[in-house]
Amino acid sequence: MNPATANFASTAAIAMALQAQLQQVQLPNAGGAAFQRVELFDSENLVEAFQVLLVSEQRIAVIVPLAAHWETECSQRKLLCRRVQPVAILISDRVIGTRTQALYGGVTNPGAFNLAALAVPFVAGQLINNPGGVVSVPTSESSMILKQADKTNLPGRAAVALELDCKGGWIETYLNAGITL
Repeated sequence: MNPATANFASTAAIAMALQAQLQQVQLPNAGGAAFQRVELFDSENLVEAFQVLLVSEQRIAVIVPLAAHWETECSQRKLLCRRVQPVAILISDRVIGTRTQALYGGVTNPGAFNLAALAVPFVAGQLINNPGGVVSVPTSESSMILKQADKTNLPGRAAVALELDCKGGWIETYLNAGITL
C-alpha cells in the first residue's frame, strides 16, 4: 500500500478557530460581546450541550462538530479525497418566560436570530489559512426549542441552529499502474 499524504486541519483546529471567531462578535452600538460564553461540545454530548443551554443565564454559542465526510476523485494513477466538516452552532439568548422574545429580541435583548445574523460574517469565509486551509460556508439556519423532559411547566429555551460546511484540506496517494477500480 502506498501511504497517503495528508494536508488538512483537524476537527479540533476547526472548532477552536470557530470559537475564536465567535468570541470576537460584538453587539451594535458598543454593546459589548455578543456572546458571554462560547463553548465546544461533540455530537455524543448533545444532551449535555442542551443542558448547558437550558441552565445558562447568558447569551451563549455552542459549537458542535458533526460527522465529516470525504469527497473522492480517482484517476488511473492517483486518489484524491477532499474533506467537508459540517459544524452546528447553537445560538441562544435567554429570556425567562417568553421564547418569542428570546428568538426575535426585545427592548433589553438582541434575540437569537439577531445574534446569528451578527455571527455569520465572523464564521463565513477563510477560517484556516493554506496550506491545508479551511473555508467555512453557511448552509442552513433553523430555530429550535429546548425543554427539560421532567420540567414540563417551565418555558424552555429558544435557540437558533446555524449550520456550516467547513471545506478544505485533502489527502492524496498514488496508485499502482493498471485497473484497480
